[in-house]
Amino acid sequence: MTDGDSYRFATPEQWSRWLTVAIPERGDLRPDDGVEVMRLSGPVTGFAAAPDGGLLWVGADGALRANGDCAGPLLGEVRRLVPGRRVTWVLDDTGLQRFDAATLQRLGTVHLAGVRDIAGAAHDGLWVMTGHGLVHLDAGGRILGGPTPIPSADRIAAHGTTIALLDIASGTLTLLPSGAAALTVDLRVILGSDAPTFAANTLSSASSGFCLAGEWNGEPGFLLLDDAGEPSRWGIWAGPAPSRSPAPATI
Repeated sequence: MTDGDSYRFATPEQWSRWLTVAIPERGDLRPDDGVEVMRLSGPVTGFAAAPDGGLLWVGADGALRANGDCAGPLLGEVRRLVPGRRVTWVLDDTGLQRFDAATLQRLGTVHLAGVRDIAGAAHDGLWVMTGHGLVHLDAGGRILGGPTPIPSADRIAAHGTTIALLDIASGTLTLLPSGAAALTVDLRVILGSDAPTFAANTLSSASSGFCLAGEWNGEPGFLLLDDAGEPSRWGIWAGPAPSRSPAPATI
């Protein structure tokens, strides 16, 4: 049982069960909990953190920028930025494009039909979620595998050898660990039937697994999961919710 912020156990069996269950930490976040690293002028339509901790974003003028440098190539409506160590991938309404990570020079376009979302893979490669399944690309845009059938999903992320697929309508996250069976997590009751209900709308990789943004009983918040789908931290944004909250790429 819970009593405010404490737990009361009526029987030894309840205590024994609690010892085997991971209880995630609640950690509401405020703007002043962090450290300001850069001020971006004007609205931002796309934002991502590179493996080296650098920042990549698209301003209101549609230009791709990195770490405060001059404006780079103009993009369409950005759907996802995936920065790598040598290659940066961009999915916008014109298609899937490759850029040199250091110079932002456009390297080329990968022609795949029905691309819905993308996630970084090892060695600057890419996982591409299409209407026909999952496609694996290398850093040069060549197909390494697929399309492989996958469950219906709106968002994709990857951490290590595990791929995560978010289906917004059903409120489920499907984990696809390499060499193991798929696991489906009901995010709506991730903390238990008596806890706040979570409705996720975005998914990205994080340093220890995956980060989802959405709402806890209608309040904007976040949820961190490990590769096995176990929650490690959750909370609400105690103040204005961030427009973008990516973690540095770990692939």
